Amino acid sequence: MVTALTDELYGISLRGDVSELTKWREKNPNLPLNPKFTAHLRTPLHIAAMCGHVKFAEELCRLDRKLAKEKDTHDYTPLHLASERPSVCMVKKLLDVDTGVCMDKDEDGRTPIYLAAMEDRYKIIEALIKMKPEAIHIRYAQNETILHLCVEHDMYKVFSREQELPNGHECLEQQKHQSTPYVNTKTKR
Repeated sequence: MVTALTDELYGISLRGDVSELTKWREKNPNLPLNPKFTAHLRTPLHIAAMCGHVKFAEELCRLDRKLAKEKDTHDYTPLHLASERPSVCMVKKLLDVDTGVCMDKDEDGRTPIYLAAMEDRYKIIEALIKMKPEAIHIRYAQNETILHLCVEHDMYKVFSREQELPNGHECLEQQKHQSTPYVNTKTKR
């Protein structure tokens, strides 16, 4: 019986239907909203983040805010998955629930902002930094920041906005004696 109900919730999650979720919840008020689906053990919020179902994700978070912190088998939170996709609205909704998730790393040490940079999602990067400015200071492989990664992936739009990013200029100043994004841009061009 429980398996059939979680299968039903999985289908509702794929469709992103808020009214179906409400009906399901009314029928099953004691069942948790965090059953794990797929081989990657993703929750309904993970599914909503991947599919871009913003209203559905908003309702899930209203019912259970802890869903935003749930991790799958790769240590991806729903924000990790949303950051790889084009929906700025989804990212903002998830950040409204918990900005701290912005700093969470997956099994490979990547944060949501890192994944956004890998996918050339500069608007997502801006949203993440706006909500969690200290994310710009996270160091990755070879002691580089997100700004280094943006140069590596030819994301110069982020640099054109660097003065607008909180502490963006300070971050670059702190790296004067190291390989800086500005030095990297000169060598790449």
